[in-house]
Amino acid sequence: MARGLPVVVHKSGGAWSDLAMNGEVGLGYETADEAVEAIAKLLTDARAWSDYSMKSLGRVRDITFDRFVERLTELVRKIL
Repeated sequence: MARGLPVVVHKSGGAWSDLAMNGEVGLGYETADEAVEAIAKLLTDARAWSDYSMKSLGRVRDITFDRFVERLTELVRKIL
């Protein structure tokens, strides 16, 4: 993601919700055929590659240790 690689992940678990943001910034799949289609789309459609690449770069800026600490601090303050 930090290099602009578009995200293609299985639609279950943390990668789908945290990295791909449920399809907002990445492509998801449930079957092997869907995975092939998602990857083929990125490799054959320059506009799709560019779009998801930019979204990936934008998303990765929010996935840092500093941002994690900020969010954790906010949550702890709400609890206290």
